[in-house]
Amino acid sequence: TSNGVVEEDLFVLGGTAQVHASVTDDVRIVGGEVTIAEYVGGDVFVIGGVLTVLSSAQIDGNVFFYGGEAELNGVIGGSIYGAAEKIRIDGSVTGDVDVDVANSLVLGDRADIGGGLQYSSRNELVRAQNAVVVGDIVKSDPKEKTSVNNPRESLVPFLMYAFSVLVVFAVLRNRIDSLTKEASETFTSNGLIGLAGFFLLPLAIMLSVATLIGALVGFTVFFAMLTLYFITSLLVPIFLGVLLNKSFAKSHNVTLLWTLVGIAGTGILMTIPVVGFLVGFALFTILLGTIFKQLYHVLAA
Repeated sequence: TSNGVVEEDLFVLGGTAQVHASVTDDVRIVGGEVTIAEYVGGDVFVIGGVLTVLSSAQIDGNVFFYGGEAELNGVIGGSIYGAAEKIRIDGSVTGDVDVDVANSLVLGDRADIGGGLQYSSRNELVRAQNAVVVGDIVKSDPKEKTSVNNPRESLVPFLMYAFSVLVVFAVLRNRIDSLTKEASETFTSNGLIGLAGFFLLPLAIMLSVATLIGALVGFTVFFAMLTLYFITSLLVPIFLGVLLNKSFAKSHNVTLLWTLVGIAGTGILMTIPVVGFLVGFALFTILLGTIFKQLYHVLAA
């Protein structure tokens, strides 16, 4: 719960997040239930189960939401983008609305959209009599998912991945214990380091390969980077198991049981469009940032 004024960005990871004081810049939240009740000077980016923007809220920037349900009642100075099961807009939106909605998109009596409304859904828009949309309203049908004729086509790769995770668990268990403990204690800093490294490291490699002197070094670092990314991806289910263990059993230990739970949880995440990928990528970047920090300390020593 944020009850004090935040002069810069606000970044939150949690089950329930409530913003009851003004934020000068952007708000970025990954959580189960998110409530915005006051002024936000920048954009609002939320990945979560439920987003509620109260009528007392004023957001100067855009709203990006990916998750379950969104209830938008406040004043939004920018546009609304995202994908959700249900979205209800019952406030003022200066810009456009461009969303993918699985079930229902509703415009309440106080909805006032200054731009256009573009949405993808299998259901028609539900629009109250007093709802205003200045621009055009464009509906498109959701893309059909291609069915997999043979379940083994998706099951076999997952079983191979699960086996690889268990091999890493068996070989590197002692090192993984300290790695996941550090990763779970400093989410934000490790995630930012991992995100920066994920994008900057390939750029540095391309610059090295572009020069004759750095070509050999560039290719060497490139294959090392691929190996690092591959190992990090195998650590994601183990890390997820540690987080679940910490949440339910109040323990940081890396165990076989919770690793199996993490593998199952990763399999479930893979089936969730957009949100599953984003959560998996967040776990990946946190682990990657932690590995970068540990490598830095080893080299500095």
